[in-house]
Amino acid sequence: MGVKEAVRTKLLSIYKEHGLNVAIQVGYEVLGKMHRTSIELSEEREKYIKTNMNGEISETVLEIILMEYMKLHPEQTKEWHISKGLILRDPTKRNSRFMTELDLTLFTPKCVYVYECKSYAGEKRIIGKGEIIRLNGNSCDAFRQNAIHVTTLHNNIKTYSSKPLYQMRLFDFSRGSAQDDREQKYKDLLPYVTVGNVLNGFSTGEDVWYMPALLKAVKSIEAASERLRPIHLRYVKELHNK
Repeated sequence: MGVKEAVRTKLLSIYKEHGLNVAIQVGYEVLGKMHRTSIELSEEREKYIKTNMNGEISETVLEIILMEYMKLHPEQTKEWHISKGLILRDPTKRNSRFMTELDLTLFTPKCVYVYECKSYAGEKRIIGKGEIIRLNGNSCDAFRQNAIHVTTLHNNIKTYSSKPLYQMRLFDFSRGSAQDDREQKYKDLLPYVTVGNVLNGFSTGEDVWYMPALLKAVKSIEAASERLRPIHLRYVKELHNK
């Protein structure tokens, strides 16, 4: 079992045994921590493991928050579906090797929510459309990443709605602080959310997705994602080595 799978399995187990609040607290406590073993790791390898571990903690914490909400609101959420780690090809680019992995996606009749999950320690600023600038460490363009995800997802599922509606969201689960310095229009386009407000702002408009067909397609995408995962990993490594 890899790092990501082990982290998710443990947090889900804690959630089922002890509840949401304990699972979130454990998530905060283990961010960035690694148990020392007799195996010597290079600095690069240790950084890679910590990054993957923290990212998985963020995604799984979001997953269990949504699971708890759905459990407490069964009627409202009876057609909701959470997908984690969808790997997508773009059907409009049939001759391309391009693939992208979505952190977490929430499918509902009213809107499809595409979450970009981050766990960057330390002080951060969010500028432009959604660029995360870290005081210490690498920065990233979360807006660009999420926009690619939404576009690729749309090209896979657009036939299941006459007027498809999506919302991008940036979920931060970290020990650091963040200052959102963006214009309001970009805050609305990519809302920055944390444990405290991630359940705010779900669409109350009309149903726009035909859920039976959409969820059937999503199940097929989930099955394909498992087959594509090792191929996608090689693809990402090749991109990083260029």
